[in-house]
Amino acid sequence: MGIALNMGTIGGAITLGGVDLSHILGNNESNIIYQPLPQLTDPNQEFMFNLTNIYINNVPIDISGLIWFNSEIQDIQFDDNSASMIADNLPGGNYSNGVAMVDCNIPPTFDISFEIANQKWRLPSSKIIKGSINGTDKCESIITGGANNSSWVFGSGFITTQATICIQLPFSIPSDTKCLIVTGSDGNAQSFGINEWVDPSDCFDIPNYMAKKDFSYKFDFYSGSPNSGSSCSGDFLAETDYLNADVTKDPWIIETIDYTVRGIKIQVSEKNQYLRMFVLFNGYNNYVYNYEDFYINEIDNDGYFYVDYLVYKSAIFYFCTAHGKDGGKDPCYACKKNLYPNMASSPWTITGMDSCDLVCN
Repeated sequence: MGIALNMGTIGGAITLGGVDLSHILGNNESNIIYQPLPQLTDPNQEFMFNLTNIYINNVPIDISGLIWFNSEIQDIQFDDNSASMIADNLPGGNYSNGVAMVDCNIPPTFDISFEIANQKWRLPSSKIIKGSINGTDKCESIITGGANNSSWVFGSGFITTQATICIQLPFSIPSDTKCLIVTGSDGNAQSFGINEWVDPSDCFDIPNYMAKKDFSYKFDFYSGSPNSGSSCSGDFLAETDYLNADVTKDPWIIETIDYTVRGIKIQVSEKNQYLRMFVLFNGYNNYVYNYEDFYINEIDNDGYFYVDYLVYKSAIFYFCTAHGKDGGKDPCYACKKNLYPNMASSPWTITGMDSCDLVCN
């Protein structure tokens, strides 16, 4: 029997007698996680799973038992002894009368993971906290007591509204992306080093980071290495708008086209034979830039010339046209300067050119 979990509107699926690969990430059978299920003697009995260990910052605390899932509650319920042991390992944690208290500001790098079917399932630090306690700097934890020793209950806080993130990195920029800053709509930012080259057709799996339902995220790309937990060194290269998280699939895949515009349409004179384009990717610092010439070989009926170019929202563009056949050697005839792209339509359309001055030449 195959059980496919899906938090989207289509829901999950149960397949009897085999596996339907259309429900599997990448249609790849190696992505299936196998878990033996006990034989049920009672038709109302819940499926139980083996929790083989719990890890705090990758250190096992040697807790194991049987669990079952219940989406009707939020909490993760253990027996009192286990809940107390887990709470003692949480930042500022203590346990009393069935309730675990923790610090409200748990670092995003804090890691608590549950090992099920030989795979670790991380609970993001933001999910550990359920609500603040009035008049204190403490918050109630999603981890509680009250379950019996023979079966623990994992609620919706674990079953969840979250997904890992895989993002395509910027390309056609004359510098490699070595660092990424992710900023959530709650204002929390975290930086990640990119130590290996990632093919433009592939995406970068952001390690130990989960997107949450109803949150949005902004991504900034840099040429240097991480400075600290929330900043990068090197030159700024590109950025995205805040993108709404899609947790109906895991991973949430962000393609380059999701934060760029493909193509530029610029209105030119029929006398123009060359278009020069200068692009600044990191503002007026002039450290990362691109300079290209295009032969104007085809103009549409409205006088627009199309340039097949990937446009990033934060870049600054300069254009000039030339009459002569020598491209960059000829003086500019008309110009457009200091343009930030319009990301609302694709391609980006630029109407008309301005008169030239010495800055253009």
